[in-house]
Amino acid sequence: MNMKFFSRDLHFFSLFTFDSTLSRLESIAINSITQDILMPLLISLSYLPRLFSLFIHVYPSDKKLNDIYQLILALPMLKYNQLSAPACSSFPMATDKKLSTIEYLIIDHPCNFNELASLISYTPQLRYLRLYDTKKNDLNIKTILPMKLPNLTYIYMFFYNAKFDELEIFIREISSKLKILCITQSKDPVFFDAHLWEQTILQYFPGLEKFYLKYYDDVDDNYQYPIYSGGLNRFCSSFWIERQWIFAVEIDHEGIGYSVRPYRYIDSS
Repeated sequence: MNMKFFSRDLHFFSLFTFDSTLSRLESIAINSITQDILMPLLISLSYLPRLFSLFIHVYPSDKKLNDIYQLILALPMLKYNQLSAPACSSFPMATDKKLSTIEYLIIDHPCNFNELASLISYTPQLRYLRLYDTKKNDLNIKTILPMKLPNLTYIYMFFYNAKFDELEIFIREISSKLKILCITQSKDPVFFDAHLWEQTILQYFPGLEKFYLKYYDDVDDNYQYPIYSGGLNRFCSSFWIERQWIFAVEIDHEGIGYSVRPYRYIDSS
């Protein structure tokens, strides 16, 4: 059984009790809920014996999502979680007593690599990770601790402020058998360095099967297209040819999009 709630339904939470009698409730989606209403609701959700999927959009929210995530991570059967919020988060590293059952995690709020590493340290069973927004990292990114995520096979990340060396540090500390890696970036051209990616993939993800890389250059104020700093296509070594990962360029009125993708990839967006 699934349930969906929207902002007009919020008064329902004061009239309804979530407890073990809802033994068949497996999925809940809540849109535009305030944080003060959400907190007691999350506590009551811990009594649901088959709650596997949870989508939450918090608005407005305060500057930290610590308390919300702590309650989500404590849900005993949760496999899928998506949290959307216009806020930041901050977490301590996990201990063996605080581990979550989450396998699919979608983070739709600003998050830097330190915070991301802290969050997924609670999810050793993680299979799928999607991050929609990044913010500048703290200076102590090099303090990220190694973690084992043996089931993690898919990562998608959309970057605004992150640097390639920050991503590399994060990747270096994850022990996983990644199969699919999707990266989109628009500010740091180093993200489109063919040699760096070749070395990174060979060293950390030798079993990678699909690789998607997108980089955007905006049109300037004079409507002149920028020149790709990477020069000619450098994704043409035997490494890229053997995997059939091809280089492509798309130009529109907003700018230029460069991409690397599998040869048979079809963009359905």
